[in-house]
Amino acid sequence: MKIPGLVLAAGRGKRFAGGSKMLAQVDGRPVLRHVVESALAARLDPVVVVLGAGAQDGLQAIEGLDDPRLRVVFNPAWASGKASTFEAGLREVPADAPGVVALLGDMPRVPAWLIERVIAEFELSGKLTFPVHQGHDGPIKGHPTAYPRELFGEVGRLVGDDTAMAAIRRHWGEAVKIPLDDDLTQADIDTAQDLELLNVRPSEQGRLL
Repeated sequence: MKIPGLVLAAGRGKRFAGGSKMLAQVDGRPVLRHVVESALAARLDPVVVVLGAGAQDGLQAIEGLDDPRLRVVFNPAWASGKASTFEAGLREVPADAPGVVALLGDMPRVPAWLIERVIAEFELSGKLTFPVHQGHDGPIKGHPTAYPRELFGEVGRLVGDDTAMAAIRRHWGEAVKIPLDDDLTQADIDTAQDLELLNVRPSEQGRLL
């Protein structure tokens, strides 16, 4: 059974100063391109990229990617909040798919092997699946996240800037959690400072934190 992927990249990125976050360069390639390439390197089929604010920048970031699994959709209600982007993506999921793997468009360090691990665990369990890493106050949920079809309705009822975390908290106990040794794959880009740190070699990041 094919598992589709959603790349959620419709937000405005208000905290990011200095141009388009999706086009910001990490290792010489746009942030969004990293995410989409990792999704395509895994077994996800189709890979649906949901754009909204700055849609032209998003298209430019993934220009030239030639894969029949790749689809791009526009969320016209992106200004209403994150929930509408997720809902727009869910509408593109094939009717026979058992679930979906969601990725965030501003997390360029999520590797294909981690996506594959989430897919494999989801295929075995059919349950909500995601990586976790240890924080100061306990385990922290990571990405990507596999959502079983049974949760689509619950997630689809979210509004505004509610995120799927509301549903995840309700189902935390039954979810399959994949432990990560560190959080290097979980870096996201909210600010220009985040981007600057991400472009530093991992061996040097410790002294900058």
